[in-house]
Formats: sequence, C-alpha cells, structure tokens
Amino acid sequence: MKKVFFIVLVFSMLFSCAPERKEFAYYLENGKIREGVDMYSNLFSTSKDTVTDTQKLEFALLQLCRAFEKVSGDFYEIIDPKYYQDVKMPPNNNTREVTFEEFYGMIDEFYKTLETTEALLKEIKDKNINLKLYAGKYYLDINNNGQREEWEWLPNIFRPVMPMDSFSKEKLEQFYIGFDYSDVLWLRGYCNFMMHHINFILTYDWEYQFYLYLTNQPIAKIPESKKIEWFRINPFLATTVPVKDASRMKKAYEQILEVFRLSRETWAAIKSETDNDQEWLPQPRQQGVFFNIPITDELVDSWHVLLNNGESFLRGDRHIPYKLDQGLYINLYKYYHNPKEIDLSKIIMNLDDFLKPYLENGPVITAEEQPAGLLESIEAGLAGEDSVLRKDFWSITFFFN
Repeated sequence: MKKVFFIVLVFSMLFSCAPERKEFAYYLENGKIREGVDMYSNLFSTSKDTVTDTQKLEFALLQLCRAFEKVSGDFYEIIDPKYYQDVKMPPNNNTREVTFEEFYGMIDEFYKTLETTEALLKEIKDKNINLKLYAGKYYLDINNNGQREEWEWLPNIFRPVMPMDSFSKEKLEQFYIGFDYSDVLWLRGYCNFMMHHINFILTYDWEYQFYLYLTNQPIAKIPESKKIEWFRINPFLATTVPVKDASRMKKAYEQILEVFRLSRETWAAIKSETDNDQEWLPQPRQQGVFFNIPITDELVDSWHVLLNNGESFLRGDRHIPYKLDQGLYINLYKYYHNPKEIDLSKIIMNLDDFLKPYLENGPVITAEEQPAGLLESIEAGLAGEDSVLRKDFWSITFFFN
C-alpha cells in the first residue's frame, strides 16, 4: 500500500510541475511564446513518439518566434537607439555593455535555434497538413516584461518588409494564412537562408567593427590588437577583417545549396495543390493573402532556370563575369571553400588582388541559358505608379523563394 501511495505521489508531483497545456494560438496571441516553447518542450520530451505533424509545426513556429523574440530583445538591450529610429519601437536609453564574445554568443544562439527548428520541420511528412495562422493577432515580448504592447504586435514588427499599410488593425486580426505543406518547405528554405547568412558573416572576426560601430562603449575599450595606423583617417576602410572560422563558410555553402533544392521542392508542392485557401505562396490558379500579382507557369519555369544558373555558379560549373576583355571570371565555388582575410582599404584600391585566388578562365551563362520571361515579367510589373510590384518589390522577393 505504501508503494502504491509513493508512486501516485511521484506522478502527481511530476504532472503538477509540468507547464499547463493551452492551445497553440494562446501563446502567440498573448505574447507568451517562451511559456509555449516550455510547454511543447515538455510535451515532446514525454510523448515524442505520439506527437502529430501538426504539433511539430506548432512547436517549430513557436521556436522560430521565440528565436526572433530573444535575439531582438538582446539587441534592444545593447544597441544604440539611433540605429532603429525608423522602427516603431520605444528607444531604450539604458543600454548595457557587452563584450564581443557575448554578442557573438547571441547570434550563435539564434543560429542554433534556427538549426533545431529546421530539423523539426524536416520531420513533417503529412502532405495534407494545414494550420490556420491568425498572424494579425500575434504578439512578441521583445522587452521581456510579460505585457502585450502595440509596438510588439507582429504586423507592426514586420511592416517594413510586408505591404500592410492598406489594412486596418481589425482586418488584420480577422484574416488568416492557410499554412500548408508547401509552406513548411518554404520555411525550411528560409531557415537555411538565414543560417547561410549567419555562417557567412561569422566566418570572419568583426570584433573591431563591433566596438567601433554597434555599441555605446568608449573607443578606449577597443582591444589594442585592433587599433591600426589609419584609425584616425577612416577606421572602417582601413580595417582588416580576418578569417575567424573557415568551417562556417563551408556550412554556409551547403546551406545555400539546400535553399536552392528546397525552392524546387516547394514549387513542386505548390503546383500540385488543388485548393485555394488563403495561400501564403500561391500558384497560377490560386490567390495569395497579400499580393494580387499574377503568377504564371512561365514565370515559375523562369524562376527554375534562374535557380539552375545560380546553382551552377555555386558549384563552379559556370563562372561570374568579371573582366571579359581579359577572359577573367570569378569562381564562386573557390570563394566558399577558401575564404581569405578581407582588407577593405586594399579591396577599394586593388580589387584584382583580393579576387586573384578566385579568378580563372571558365564557362559562363550563355544567352540560351538565361531565364526567358522572368526579367520581362519583372519589368512589366514595375511599370506604372500604382503597380503592386513597383511599390512592394523587396517585400515580394521575400516571398518568392
């Protein structure tokens, strides 16, 4: 009897310590994303074999939102307010000092969450998955005060890259995105895209620029090894940026290739869809939630040609034109596999010297290999003052992966 009582007591304690499980939307609508991540972490640790693909998608989205929330909060605490004057957020006049190593750790933590999220999205196999995301109701908690604030409302955060000025708050709170399997592939592509950029940047040692430009810390705190002869003339142009970790550039290479592969897979999934449910990424017979832009089969085919060309540059099968009169072309494959120190002053004065290890004679993209119709479609879309593409060109490129 004592054993039975002990077992019941242990289980009751375990369950009482576990986070209370609420609906997925609750955590996003109330700015409780960290709480949601904790709850789903507990669910996955105790019921890993029984979680559904929908729960995997929910957890991945919460992890991704938490990653943005955390890194945004970190930057909010340390970055001089003058760097985000155009963003609708209150200035933080009590920035704290951090070392470059701490700053590097913030970026690396964001990277690791992207890596975990992409791996979780990769586990999703249900091609009929569909999750309604009422993104106009969602909030982050960037300043970590547990309160929903207007500047932390998701549409306000993403307004610079998404065309939402014509939508009222009431309308944004009502609409939803039908997030389906093709969008899962798209999101995996963007995780790899962001990881590529982080690895590319962290290949190099930016400690000097960090102390000089990104924080309020006095110049005296710049390490002596970073102070160079030309500092008083123009510190940025005179600064060398040494290679810190060349292995990260090789990871970046694999990740950008994965972006290209997933883009093909994404569009194959999109073109196979037969519904028309508030599409994040529409095909020619669907309507997107944000853009009223005609996506034609020819445009998608041209995009695939562009992908093929980009991949041929990355693999070194084709070279980037540089000095045609001298028959010199840039081998992008060699750059990714042999990064060298960047000396910004020397690059400006003698770019040939910097590019020398990557220059060679080689095949280039021929006229027949150019993506037919893509540039014409872009030019036609840019025509006219009222053109959606003209007004929101960079926003649309964000979607068209």
